[in-house]
Amino acid sequence: MWRIVLMTILCMQLVACSAATDLLGKAESTPSGTSTTAKVTPINAAVEKCNLTTANFVEVMDDGHSVILLRRGMNNEAFDLGLECVMKELGIPTYISYLITATGASDGMQKEENDAYKIYWKSYDDSGENRNVIIHMK
Repeated sequence: MWRIVLMTILCMQLVACSAATDLLGKAESTPSGTSTTAKVTPINAAVEKCNLTTANFVEVMDDGHSVILLRRGMNNEAFDLGLECVMKELGIPTYISYLITATGASDGMQKEENDAYKIYWKSYDDSGENRNVIIHMK
């Protein structure tokens, strides 16, 4: 009997908290469990337009304000095309692509920026088979 009472109290508290949260507008969820307050950023839009939302070498971070592309020696053509597409969609100058491909392991972490983005990259070998590229909105 005490379990039923305890469960009833817990359910009432959960419903009350949920209703209060919805009234305050701090947490709202959809049936799919995604937030309705998520913003579409230029990075999110670029990744989607380039068909990279399910690519295993792309990770959107920081609520869509950053993206990292990881080239790890396999499927290099997909990485190169994906990076080129994202940079084009974001309006990042083409010369930065050339800087990225010309970077070797001994160069360390590199950085370039324009009015809207900071771009960081690092090669882990001189062949360019393994590199990371991070694009972050200012």
